[in-house]
Amino acid sequence: MKTAYLKLQVRKLLSIDSKEELLYLLETNEYTADLLIQNPPYNIFNVPKRHGGTRLIEDPTNTLQTIQEKLNDYLQPLYYLNRTNAAYGFILHPKDDDAPRNIVTNAKKHASNDYLLAIDMQDFFHQVCWQMVYDSLCSSPFLIADEVTKYISNLCTYNGRLPMGAPTSPVLSNVAAYQLDKELENYCTGEDLVYTRYVDDMSISSNKPILERHLAQITNITERLRLKLNPYKTKLYGPGEEKLITGLVIKGNEVKVADSFITETEKEIANLKTYVLMLKRMYPNKPIEEMILKPVQKITGALTFIASVHGANYIPVQQLAEKLDEAQVPPSDYESLNWLNIGYISKMT
Repeated sequence: MKTAYLKLQVRKLLSIDSKEELLYLLETNEYTADLLIQNPPYNIFNVPKRHGGTRLIEDPTNTLQTIQEKLNDYLQPLYYLNRTNAAYGFILHPKDDDAPRNIVTNAKKHASNDYLLAIDMQDFFHQVCWQMVYDSLCSSPFLIADEVTKYISNLCTYNGRLPMGAPTSPVLSNVAAYQLDKELENYCTGEDLVYTRYVDDMSISSNKPILERHLAQITNITERLRLKLNPYKTKLYGPGEEKLITGLVIKGNEVKVADSFITETEKEIANLKTYVLMLKRMYPNKPIEEMILKPVQKITGALTFIASVHGANYIPVQQLAEKLDEAQVPPSDYESLNWLNIGYISKMT
């Protein structure tokens, strides 16, 4: 995928001005789409957060998900070509883009500054309502036709706001935050501050002290644009302190994964090993791979994240990868083990 392809996708989207043309682009029909809008089919469930609590997930069922994924193929290029300088999360990376936006490059923007103000938006996706999606898509620089915008907004919102779990929610959250980014960029530039946003995590840094008036003004701008901050996740760091941005640690000019994240990943691998042994004892004739697919995917994702920060040759990544491989293969003499001594931890299920 190169930038030329993204421009082609955007031209297709911006060339249509009716819902009939949109439905043709999405390879569906009006009856199906209207039914999905009137009775949005979502699977709703909670998943545990890494540091406690749960997160509400609203997962669209097959037909709606397929339509949203096709929409995403047009909306992501539209945002990419109009992205703000501040946005770093959920952004495409074409092959001919030599300045990728991701969690690591976001943190590196602040690595050389002594002061950091870390701010979190409260329930970000659920704050982005139907009207915000509609207003943003109709406005500059996106300028999608009115009838098309209404239909997109209807197809991609649930209970009047963005659902956590829909494939279109990440890009539409960026679209809805476009004006926020532009206003905060202007304000921060005038105050010698560096501003970036990774989804709902806002980072402001400087080599000059960040003052209460800065936070007050940033809060005013955010709330005027109908977005609320989480006061319990606002933190100010000073010179010499180990700073934390979206789970990454900044100390000096170095960006690294927190030691606690690596430790937690190692514990999850140990839990997986115990789980594999238990499954082999309980279901000796069933293939283990299918039963441990989800925990393996989760751990593999954690290893990929660590490698993206430190590189694939980072020794802890190699060691954890070896342990993960070993954990998935029960020993040949597993039946002789005393299961009371294994210490099975049920959260792996």
